[in-house]
Amino acid sequence: MRKNCKPIILICALGLMVAGTVLADETIEVWSRLYRTSTSLSEEFTIMQNVVQLNDHASVPLMVEALQKLLIDESTIKGATDRDTYRQYLTLLLDALGSFKATEAAPFAYQVVQTGDDPLVKAEALIALGKMRATDYVEPIVVLLNGLNLGPGASPENNEKLAYGCIIALAKMRDIRGYAPVFYSSVGWYSKRIKALAETSLADLADDPTDALISVIHSDNFSLRIRALAFEAKSKAAADRKATVALAALGEGHRTQSNDVQQNGLLSQLRTDAMTLLVQTGSKDPDAVDLLKRSAEQGLDINEKVIAVYALGTNGTDPATKALSTLLMALNDQERVGKVSGDNDRLAMATVKALGATKNKIGRPALLGVEFAGWPASVIRASKDAIASLQ
Repeated sequence: MRKNCKPIILICALGLMVAGTVLADETIEVWSRLYRTSTSLSEEFTIMQNVVQLNDHASVPLMVEALQKLLIDESTIKGATDRDTYRQYLTLLLDALGSFKATEAAPFAYQVVQTGDDPLVKAEALIALGKMRATDYVEPIVVLLNGLNLGPGASPENNEKLAYGCIIALAKMRDIRGYAPVFYSSVGWYSKRIKALAETSLADLADDPTDALISVIHSDNFSLRIRALAFEAKSKAAADRKATVALAALGEGHRTQSNDVQQNGLLSQLRTDAMTLLVQTGSKDPDAVDLLKRSAEQGLDINEKVIAVYALGTNGTDPATKALSTLLMALNDQERVGKVSGDNDRLAMATVKALGATKNKIGRPALLGVEFAGWPASVIRASKDAIASLQ
């Protein structure tokens, strides 16, 4: 008898849908009664498809009820057809509840992540948690993604699907705890598509990634340090926060020692990039001076030495100005005795301009010595301009 009545109820429900928002509550009630009297998984799925199409937040309790029932009934679903229907049904509910930001469904979505056997459905559950901003689940998702980042495992394709879900979920949650694992995903074993997704997600995940990237700066991976510094530089973090990362990177660039030519090149790049960021942020941190002086005097190449000089000029403190003066006087002495090189000319010009930028009179004696050292006219003109700026 119940089966014979069902087409009539279905017609009534469809009629209420057409009637519009005035009868919205009645429409959901009819679908609820129809759902609770259904006799098969396929009937439930069809009914819930219509409920989702209502796009009415009032239907959330019914969808949560349906999701909970699905998880309870999962072990009873047999046969390929019903299993396929089950996966489609589960995906439908997860997507809808995520779109409604129905946090009351979060425990059930996470249950799918924990116990599900289909990686695509588990990924959908992860994405639903992200849409809900269910931040109570950040830590377990971070643990899951960290594990996936370790390697492809026995099933790379399935693990990529899970990583996809984790990355989107963490990006939507916008919680700094998710930044580091997503960062490592961007350089991990994954396909280009997943790595590109991770990289683009980083900008959405946190405006200020400083706290997460500091840990990468202190890691032993030379290439990742450079990459972390680059992400900090293009982030929306405040200048002083960026300078903190730059100073840490510069310190690591000098602390780490290597006999490998390639690694030494990476360390020099790290130091150069760090000093560039110090210049861009206008940092005047006195803790940077000794490190900058070391690069100016012992840098791997002229590019590192020049950017160190400019960073000292930007710093402009008395210790920074003294370091520049000492460097320029040493260069003056070398020029005076004929130790001429193109690199020296370039470094002298940079040092003169940096001293001018400090506006600090401590640099005046060294600048006055330029004219008598035998430098090219361009360097002498620059020194006169720098002296004038100190007045």
